Formats: sequence, structure tokens, C-alpha cells
Amino acid sequence: QGRIRVRIFWPLFGALLFVSGAALILGETAVASRLRAELVGIFETELRRELGLGREVLARTGEEDPEALARFITDRLGYRVSIIALDGEVLGDSDVRSDLLSEVENHADRPEIRAVLTDTFEVGFASRESATLGVGLLYGATRASLGGTDVVIRIAVPLDAIDESVARLRRWILGVGLFGVGVRSLVAILLAIRMGRPLGRLARGTRRLAEGQLHERVEPDSGFAEIDRVAVSFNRLASELRARLEELGREAEDMQSLLDSIDEGIIALTDDARIQRVNRAALSLLGLPEPIPFSPIGALIRQPDLRELIESAAVAPVHPTEVRVGDRFLIVASQLREDNGALVTLLDITEIRRLEMVRSDFVANASH
Repeated sequence: QGRIRVRIFWPLFGALLFVSGAALILGETAVASRLRAELVGIFETELRRELGLGREVLARTGEEDPEALARFITDRLGYRVSIIALDGEVLGDSDVRSDLLSEVENHADRPEIRAVLTDTFEVGFASRESATLGVGLLYGATRASLGGTDVVIRIAVPLDAIDESVARLRRWILGVGLFGVGVRSLVAILLAIRMGRPLGRLARGTRRLAEGQLHERVEPDSGFAEIDRVAVSFNRLASELRARLEELGREAEDMQSLLDSIDEGIIALTDDARIQRVNRAALSLLGLPEPIPFSPIGALIRQPDLRELIESAAVAPVHPTEVRVGDRFLIVASQLREDNGALVTLLDITEIRRLEMVRSDFVANASH
């Protein structure tokens, strides 16, 4: 069970956390960006109306002091107002003292100023941090007339309120999202545990089947259709494997019975001279005990010439060769098999040699 939890639970749990976290971050970023864009649009609409009001004030007032007019409009609107010449020189700014006004850099390169000076837009907008005040502002600018001279009036609205609203929304989304991640994580833990148990049973069943316990079966009762189908397939495989092995066992028994019924000794060797199969006639002729399967033939035969002959038969055919083993005379021959290894045959010709000796003795006696 522990191994299954390592393989299934943690990857599933980690993947869920990753997907949930990525979705939370992307969703929070998308919503916050959209909200900020909507709020900036609302501010721009409001700023457009206030620029129109400021333009009317400059056109109708008899005052021609830009600094005084900028402060007058600021007192009415509550926002920073700048009056700028067409060459970019700041003539008046409600947030800059008169003695410091000459130190303010030229504004001809400001995006909102360029937009209205090129006659591309009636009103130009831009948002950035003010180089003079060091705070985030939304700028809106438009052309106006002051005492018969064309100027640019610019109003700057702080973005603090927008940023704070967006930050509050992001915190709310983050809180709700983390709660959702927690709930999904709990569900993932429960789901992984429930999936881990039947998978653990399948793993144990597979291990026992590999160990030779062919009666092992797994109940398809996990509640998950896919896992239950695997369990059914496992049971079918186990049954088919058991039937096949039983069939192979019967075939092996039949083969051994057939070999044992042959009077000629037969030894099936692997390509490294190990006993794969041997019949009783071969054991009797060689005086060997019942060998352990795949025992080296060289470790069982003590007679050097016979051992060398049979060991060489595993890699090259042996033509019929007569070998004496104790008081027996054997004809040893072999041929290679297509599936590697060799088939060695042992023919007992002891009786033939005995008859030849009797005949030889009879002929010798008769000649005397």
C-alpha cells in the first residue's frame, strides 16, 4: 500500500495542486487586469469631462496667470492641473511652487502632450509614475486657449484608489482560491486513497502471480470502471496462464513418458552443456542419479573421455563414436537443435560386443 501511495497519490496530488495553483494565478491576474482596465476607462471618461470644464475656464476667465489658473481649477476639481505651452514649457502647475517651476523639465515628449499637439487626438491619455511627485497618475491633456494663445491643459488623477481596489479584489480572489485549492486537495487525497487500495490489491496479486501462486484472483469491486476492467483482465490472464502452464506440464509429462519408453539413451543439452531433459535409459547407461534440472553434464560424468565428448556435443555435432563405460560399450552421437543446444543419443552395444567375443573365442577353439 505504501508503494502504491508513492506512485499514485503524490503525482496525482502534485498535479492537482499545480493545475489549481496555475488556474488561480492566471484567473486572479486576468480578473485584476480586466478590472483595472475598466476602472481606468471610467476615470478617463470622468477626466475627459473635467478637461472640458478646465478648457472652458481658461477660455472665459480674464485671468492670464497660468499658475493662478492651475490652482483655481485644482481647488474646484481636487486634482493636479498643469498648463503647458505648445513647446512643452510648463507655464503653471498646481502642485509645484512658483520658485521651482523653472526647474520642471520640458513636457513636450510626454505621450499625452504629443497626442494632442499632433492633432491626432482631441484628448490624450497616459498613465505612469510622475517624475515630479513620484506617484502613479493618470494624465489627460487637451488643447485650450489662454488669452488668445494656444496652450495645453493637463489634469492628473492619482491611481491610488484604482490600485487599492484592484489589490483588495486580488486578495479576495486569492483567499477564495486558496480555500478552493484546500477543498480540491482534500478531495484529491480521498480519491487517491480510494484508488490506491484496489491498485494495491492488483499489485499484490501480480506479485503473487509472478511468484507462482496461480490461484490468485482480484475482486473487481473498486467502484472505478477502469480499475475493475483491469481486475477482470488480470483474473482472465491468471486463469489462462494457469491453464497454459497445466497444459505445458501435461505435455512435458507426456514427452518424458515417451522418452522413458525408448530403450536408447537420450540427453537434451542446452548450448552451455546443461541437462535440459534426460530419459531413464540414459541415466541407467551412465549410472547417474536423477539430476537437478539444468545441471552441468560435466559435473555428473566422471569418465574424462566421455565427459569431454558429451560436452563438445553441445556446440558441434558428434559422429557415432564408441566409448567404454565400465563394463558397457556405448555408441555416442549428437546433432544440434534449431532452438540451440543439442540432442545426444547413447546406444548400448555391450551385448553385440559380448557376442563378438564369444564368436571369436569359438573360432579360436575350433581352429585348434
